Amino acid sequence: AGGRAAIDLDRVLRLSLAVPSGTPGRLRPVPSAGALHPVRAHLLTGPGCSLPPGRYAYDPRAHRAHPRGPAPDGIPPGALVVLTVTASRTVAHYGHRAWPLLLLDTGHA
Repeated sequence: AGGRAAIDLDRVLRLSLAVPSGTPGRLRPVPSAGALHPVRAHLLTGPGCSLPPGRYAYDPRAHRAHPRGPAPDGIPPGALVVLTVTASRTVAHYGHRAWPLLLLDTGHA
């Protein structure tokens, strides 16, 4: 039973980062300090993913992955999601208290 479990990438992104359609403002499915939502997702997809193999940036407002380039040679099947944070707004709002909040925001996502 060494098979891999299928993961619905669309659903994972929708439940963690997407802005729900028809939602005004900055509301998202997961909490964020000051509703700033600094977490960004970057995707690296290989064969067997719902997206063609390549590098993508995820747009949570449109719930779309935008191509950023080809996948490197030898990419394994599936998808790798890399989360990054844009710290500037959180730091401007919370000062030295921002860093733990950025970690919490990333953990929630």
